[in-house]
Amino acid sequence: MEKAIFTDKIFYYGIIMFISILLLYNVYSILSIFELRLIMPILIQIILLILIFNKHKLIKLLLKIWSGIF
Repeated sequence: MEKAIFTDKIFYYGIIMFISILLLYNVYSILSIFELRLIMPILIQIILLILIFNKHKLIKLLLKIWSGIF
């Protein structure tokens, strides 16, 4: 399987930290306010983190789409 290559380590760790912080905020919100509409962003963020850690070949395209939508 082809893997994505992140040449900028600051971007790589920065995007992991940013998505992780958003994920923690959404989990906190869903637990405290019981907003069930936050389940979809949580699932998307988990999928993005899994693909980033696996360095999937489509992660760069998915990050562009995710940043354009959100």
